[in-house]
Amino acid sequence: MATDLSSGSAANPRFAYILDDDQMAQGSTLGAPRCTVVLKPTGAIAKIYSPDAGFDYFGALGISFWDRRSTLRLTRHGGEFHIHPERQDYTYQLNNGVHVHEQVFAYNAGGQEAASVPPPAAYYRVHLKNASTAPVSFDIYGFCELRGNTSQDVQVRFDAELGGIVVWNQSVPSHVRLFSTLAPATSWDTNSDRARLVAHESPGVLSNTVESLGSDPVGALHTAIDLQPDEERWVEYLCVLSPVSVTDLAAARKRCPPGKKALHETSAYYWNYLSQS
Repeated sequence: MATDLSSGSAANPRFAYILDDDQMAQGSTLGAPRCTVVLKPTGAIAKIYSPDAGFDYFGALGISFWDRRSTLRLTRHGGEFHIHPERQDYTYQLNNGVHVHEQVFAYNAGGQEAASVPPPAAYYRVHLKNASTAPVSFDIYGFCELRGNTSQDVQVRFDAELGGIVVWNQSVPSHVRLFSTLAPATSWDTNSDRARLVAHESPGVLSNTVESLGSDPVGALHTAIDLQPDEERWVEYLCVLSPVSVTDLAAARKRCPPGKKALHETSAYYWNYLSQS
């Protein structure tokens, strides 16, 4: 059965369930040896579970868009889900004419040997293409609940080398995780303000600080987007888990390949086993 692993599209649609986004009653669950991603019916991530630690290391993770000039939230329409064995794709159009293609998957690669087990990581890739006839400028924000169901003593710092927000629990410092972007974010912050997740007006440029955390903080990573007609680009989020230490987390992050390669390896891993059945 033919498949284009580089683009992630299956040549035969029998290998994907295809649903309009108003028909999705339940989200998918995507698994890897050391990471489980549970999705919402909206396409956003509901939680990311660490089997090593026995906890949800992250709660919900989703993206929002705002127009930069008007500062108004951009709405989506014409959405369609493609549910594959190894990933979920979600395509839709923004009301500024930008076509969006989301891809979410837990990273899989290698064989059965312990040394080849991939690092516990989840990718949330967002492809943007300006399908309008005019330039567009807008902002994409990734919002992530950093506590999951761990204890309510979350500590946070930004690590530029790792490309994102490092999170751990004061009572269990080994419960450490990373919410990051593969390319440098325009701005970031962490606070307990959940109103901005549904706000009509844009949060604007973020403060690049850890503000009051509260018991259930939300991390935000902001990327400014400017696209000419027919221009396209990727914004890619990566969550990495460790049940051991920050050092182990950094080592796991280094083992995570770029998004396109990670998807190729994950798809190849699944197709290798599916082709045997």
